[in-house]
Amino acid sequence: MDKKNSVLRLLAGCLAASAVATAQAADCDPGVADRADAAYAAGLDAYRAGQLDPAYQQLKFAFDQCPARLRYRNDYLVAAVAAGLAGEALEAAAGLELTGLPPYVLEA
Repeated sequence: MDKKNSVLRLLAGCLAASAVATAQAADCDPGVADRADAAYAAGLDAYRAGQLDPAYQQLKFAFDQCPARLRYRNDYLVAAVAAGLAGEALEAAAGLELTGLPPYVLEA
């Protein structure tokens, strides 16, 4: 019975991972998803290195390409504020449901 449960857990994990990958693929045009993902990763690296302007540019690009990805939006808003563009962040955040935003976005 333990072997059967292990196999079922493994299959459930595979299905969950597949569902996440499918949902992520559906929220962004496949032709730009790879470039957006690369820009997002580069933006996070730049932000962590204290390079706020390049971080802002990369994260804005990623968000512009895949605006349905909430993590792109959230990190873009924080980077815009950090880069001294609070007005742009407020404009981009207009109409957002604030109750769903992570605390680090609201604090920015």
